[in-house]
Amino acid sequence: MNEIVFKLDKTIHQLISGEGNLNLDLIDIDSVNDEALKSLAVKIVNLAEQYKRCYRFIIDLSFGRLDTEVPSMNVFAYPFKQLHAELRHLTWQIQQIADGDYEQYVSFLGDFSDAINKMIVALRGRKAILDELEKSHELLEKQKNEITESIRYASIIQKATLPTKEYTDSIFPEYFIYNNPRDILSGDFYWFYHIDDYIIAAVADCTGHGVPGAIVSMLGISELSEIVRKMKELKADEILNELRNKIIHLLHPAGSNSIIQDGMDIALVILHTKNRKIEYAGANNPLYLVRDGQLIEKKANKMPIGIYILKNEPFIATSFDYFPGDTLYMFSDGYVTQFGGEHDTKFNKKNFKELLLSINDYSMTEQAKILDKTHRDWKGMQPQIDDILVVGVRLA
Repeated sequence: MNEIVFKLDKTIHQLISGEGNLNLDLIDIDSVNDEALKSLAVKIVNLAEQYKRCYRFIIDLSFGRLDTEVPSMNVFAYPFKQLHAELRHLTWQIQQIADGDYEQYVSFLGDFSDAINKMIVALRGRKAILDELEKSHELLEKQKNEITESIRYASIIQKATLPTKEYTDSIFPEYFIYNNPRDILSGDFYWFYHIDDYIIAAVADCTGHGVPGAIVSMLGISELSEIVRKMKELKADEILNELRNKIIHLLHPAGSNSIIQDGMDIALVILHTKNRKIEYAGANNPLYLVRDGQLIEKKANKMPIGIYILKNEPFIATSFDYFPGDTLYMFSDGYVTQFGGEHDTKFNKKNFKELLLSINDYSMTEQAKILDKTHRDWKGMQPQIDDILVVGVRLA
C-alpha cells in the first residue's frame, strides 16, 4: 500500500510541477485492496491521462500542427479547443486573403485582429488601385494595337510610293536596296525616275524616324516627282534647290511662326546614259563611287533640304564620266551611326568605306546580304538607333 501511495504522490507532484512525460503504466490499480484508496487512484490516473493528452495537444498547437487530434471530454483542453478552432478559422481566412478576398474581417485576439484587419484594408485599397491600373493597361493595350494596325496600314501605303521591283529592274540591271527601318515606318526613302536617256536616282534621310519621318519622306517623294515632271532641263542642283523651296513652304507656310527644322538629307544623281556622264548634288549626304579597287567620295553641300540655321545658298552640282563596272553607293547615315562592337562605338564612315571596298567584287545580291550580316553582328544586343538605307548600283 505504501508503494501505491508513493506512486500516486509522485504523479500528483508531476502534475503540479507541469511535467508532461507521465508514466502511468507503473501504477497497478488492480493490486490495491483498499476500496477508498483504489477509487482515489482511479481518479488520479484518469486526471493524469487527461492532462497528458492535453499536454500533447498544446505542444502540437505550439508547433502550428492544426490538424492534430482534439482531446474529447477533457477539462484541461477545453480552453485550448476554442483557440484551436480560432486558429483553424484564422488560417482559412488568411488563405482567402492570399487568394484575393479582401472582404474578410478577423475577430481574433484583440490587437492581433486589429493589425490583420488594417492589413486587409490596405490590401483592399491596393487591389482597387491595381484593378484600375489593369483597366488602364487593357485600354492602353487596345489603343496600342489599334495604333499599331494603323501604322502597319500606313506602312503599306508608304511602300506603295516607292519604286516597284519591276520598275527598278527595268532601269538598273545590277543593283541592291538594303532598306532596314528602325520602326514599322521609315524616315528614309529611295526614288528613281527614267525619262529618255536620263535616269535620276535619289536616297534621302528625313528628319526623325517612325511616323514623323515617314510623313516627311512621302512629301519628299511626291515633290520630287512633281519637280522632275515639270522641269524642262534636268539639273541635279536645281532639283535640290526647288525641293528645298517646296519642303520649306509645306512645313512652314506663310504666316507660320514654327521654328521646326524638319527636312531631309539627300544624295541625288542624274545618269546621262547616252554620253555616260553622272551629275551629282547632295544635301549633307555624299556619293561613293568604287572604280578599279578605289573608293572616290563626292562630297555634299553641308546643308539640308529644309530650314537651315545659316543662310541657304544654292546647291552645287558636280559632273563626271562613268565607266562600265563602276559602282555607285548612296545611303542614309543610319548604318555608320549604329552603336555596337567590342567597345560600344559607332560603326563610322571609315569602316563603312572599307566594307564597301571589300565587298565590291561580289554580286549586288551578296553585297546586300553582307551589309545586313555585318550590321547585325556589329549591333549585337544593342537596339537599332536609326533607319538604315543603302542603295548600290553597278553601272553598265
